[in-house]
Amino acid sequence: MLITLIPKQLFLSDSDTAFSNKLGWTAGGRTARYALVIDNGKIVYAEKEPGREVSVSSAEAVLAKL
Repeated sequence: MLITLIPKQLFLSDSDTAFSNKLGWTAGGRTARYALVIDNGKIVYAEKEPGREVSVSSAEAVLAKL
């Protein structure tokens, strides 16, 4: 039997900021802008935007880490 695993890409929201609060990545009552890449349960990329611009959480930046 051949089993092929297809990678999953999930885009998630943290509407109540529970996860972001655990990371310490909140901005007031909102989540900060950040990106995580998790591979087999291990965080391999985690970056929070340092300012108002979109750089480390951009699609290009995240795709470069895959």
